[in-house]
Amino acid sequence: MSDREKLVGVWELVDATTITAEDGRRESSYGDGATGFIHYTATGRMMALITHGARERLEGDRQSSPDWQKARAYTTSIAYAGRYSIEGDRVVHHVDTSTYPNWVGTQLTRQFRFEDDRVFLRTLPQMQNGIMAVLELEWRRHD
Repeated sequence: MSDREKLVGVWELVDATTITAEDGRRESSYGDGATGFIHYTATGRMMALITHGARERLEGDRQSSPDWQKARAYTTSIAYAGRYSIEGDRVVHHVDTSTYPNWVGTQLTRQFRFEDDRVFLRTLPQMQNGIMAVLELEWRRHD
């Protein structure tokens, strides 16, 4: 079975860890109770959604809630979708739409490896909160 065939399906987030480049320090990327799904189709499409743990509900609907609550909701979730391609041990997400507009039209490259019913996706080194780091996401096959 090819890596592409192994990747196809729905995966549920198990863990997300930020690893700093300078000293290798590891910390939770999205807090306890983070949830998420990533879905790869056989036709080359993908979509991902991750929400931080312990998110607070808004006081009203999405439009009438206080701005600070809407801002917090925005900064504690990320979603994007597009096409994907596989290049060796990397999957490249070609972003068509995202809750973070700066990603639209970009390519997000992830190193991947499979272990049993899990896939691990790891970003290339990037600036996160002013620190060079990588993000490693552990996903468990959901379907």
